[in-house]
Amino acid sequence: MWRTSRRAFAISIVVVAMAACGGSGVGGAGQGGSVQDQQTQLRGAVSSGNAASFMIGNQAVVTSPATQFMNGTAADVVPGAQVEVEGSLDAQGTLHADKVSFEDRQQPEPQEIRVEGVVASGNAASFVVANQKVVTSPATQFIDGTAADVVPGARVEVEGSLDAQGTLHATKVKFEDEAEVEAEVRIQAVPQNLMATDATSGTFTLMGIVVRTGSFTEFEDFKGNPIDLQHLGSGPVEIRGTTQGSEVRASRLKLSDDQRLELRGPVSAKDLASHTLTILGVVVDTSAAELEGPSTEADFFAAVSIGTVVKARGENAGAFSAGVLRAEEVELEGH
Repeated sequence: MWRTSRRAFAISIVVVAMAACGGSGVGGAGQGGSVQDQQTQLRGAVSSGNAASFMIGNQAVVTSPATQFMNGTAADVVPGAQVEVEGSLDAQGTLHADKVSFEDRQQPEPQEIRVEGVVASGNAASFVVANQKVVTSPATQFIDGTAADVVPGARVEVEGSLDAQGTLHATKVKFEDEAEVEAEVRIQAVPQNLMATDATSGTFTLMGIVVRTGSFTEFEDFKGNPIDLQHLGSGPVEIRGTTQGSEVRASRLKLSDDQRLELRGPVSAKDLASHTLTILGVVVDTSAAELEGPSTEADFFAAVSIGTVVKARGENAGAFSAGVLRAEEVELEGH
């Protein structure tokens, strides 16, 4: 996900000249027994130390009051700084710097990203959406709302750039209406409380969730043949649709012979201590459920945020009572 552009910076040592005092080599003694200074250039990254004494790879470097610092100051000699050092080696192999030049470094390009979802926690200054930490500044634009509208449950689209720590610095926060962001849902259960106005238009409940049908709904029996509300029977149905306010608008309804209950939709609340998730107003008890996705319950709940789509299944119609679905399987969508 990260895109960085960093120039390879190899350590190199270049012998520039040797003082001609009759000597013959590095650290060698001349005819008078004196040690010869060797003029050297060294390029690389500071691995440890500070301006007084630092290391570049395995090479020790020391400075003095006479050392010149180019394109920076002594305070810029910190681990990671890319430098070129000119000076001389003493008999112990320490480089005495006459000049320290700081190299230009290409900075990682800021990564522009966009995230959409429901605000899970926080406020306008700092909040979390789709598991992404977001911060704003006085320059951040708020569209179709104000900073005060950044509250848990608000649907937003955020644009900005990531810093080195993975925090999204928002340049734009756009608030989205329910009509703009319709959560796709699936429900399988036995219909109750049917109220029909004609053959295809009406409402009924599945696990207490109000489902609305109409000319926009595709009706099918077990074999894919067209039916209508008069042919629902007493068995379960499977519906697919989108949320609209407190209702689900069914785009497809099909008869099912699978007696298991199924609920798939965005999470609106979670509580690890009580082992519960809330999906479309239904409390899902996960205490005895087999988890698909993260291996432990704690990891599973940590991976779920407000707006995350989760699928839960109950063994049969008896798994739902008083607004609670006792799940035998819970799956984190996308894992």
